[in-house]
Amino acid sequence: MKILLTGATGFVGQTLLRSFLPGDEVVCLGRSAPDRLSDKVTFIKTNISDEDSVNHAASQVNDEYDALVHLAAYVPKNSGEDMLAESYQTNITGTINLLEAFKGKFKKVVIGSTVEVYDQSKVSGEINESSPVGASSYYG
Repeated sequence: MKILLTGATGFVGQTLLRSFLPGDEVVCLGRSAPDRLSDKVTFIKTNISDEDSVNHAASQVNDEYDALVHLAAYVPKNSGEDMLAESYQTNITGTINLLEAFKGKFKKVVIGSTVEVYDQSKVSGEINESSPVGASSYYG
């Protein structure tokens, strides 16, 4: 498989990166390189909230990929860091930048989500897709 991956330095991205098979080709786009780069992984420094940066990255990718796996997101570490402008710029504008710049370069799009979309104050027990939605931050 040939994969374009954002968010490779996050928890899910790191785990996914380790799960690719020996024949897979992966291009990671991000502000910093993943810890474990191998010969099957290429890193392109990219700030997804910057349209010029994303367009530059897209110009370096000439092949068609099986999928864009988009896991990059602005994630506040605490309520004091929960800023609307930063969340919007990275999580919304960044996604639009990726989809526009890489249009026609992938067959499928996979966009990761977060448990933060669920209203955890109304859930007792396990959270699943049927749990009530109600974000507790701009991230969710």
